[in-house]
Amino acid sequence: MAIKDSLSDLGKIKLVECNYSQYSSHYDAFKVGDILPTFNPKMGGGALMDINIYYNIHFVVSLFGPPTAVSYSPNIENGINTSGILILDYPNKKIVCIGAKDSTSDIRSTVQGTNGAVVVNGATNIVKQLKNQDISEINVTVNSHRMFEEFVAFNTIVATHDLVKAKERLVVVEW
Repeated sequence: MAIKDSLSDLGKIKLVECNYSQYSSHYDAFKVGDILPTFNPKMGGGALMDINIYYNIHFVVSLFGPPTAVSYSPNIENGINTSGILILDYPNKKIVCIGAKDSTSDIRSTVQGTNGAVVVNGATNIVKQLKNQDISEINVTVNSHRMFEEFVAFNTIVATHDLVKAKERLVVVEW
């Protein structure tokens, strides 16, 4: 993973900010009481269980492991969190994960260290690494789809019944 490989260049990691905010195409229906799976908590819906876990939390925990403390401040509508701010506390770094289905913003993740930062704008197949104000762009995708390598790895694990590799790829967080 290009991002993980670049962390050592950043010095001591101090702050991480992840923002995956995308106005859901189902939000208008949700507001009038039509609860589709994307907002149904029994189906993994809502900002925390969907957007924040799949995009922000998996990213952060794959880089730094489980946090020592967690707090979540959601915006609640019709009994479900439509957006929220998750704070992950680590001994030497602070991480904020913003996830929203009721509003939109630039999708971006930033890992800040004492020697620079890694900024992921949008999809993680393009990484902009900032070091002493110099910006270089690294394209880590060599195939037509940004998730090609992940699909191939997943297919290989399933086809070979490689339970060891499957467990290695799982991110299990117990808070």
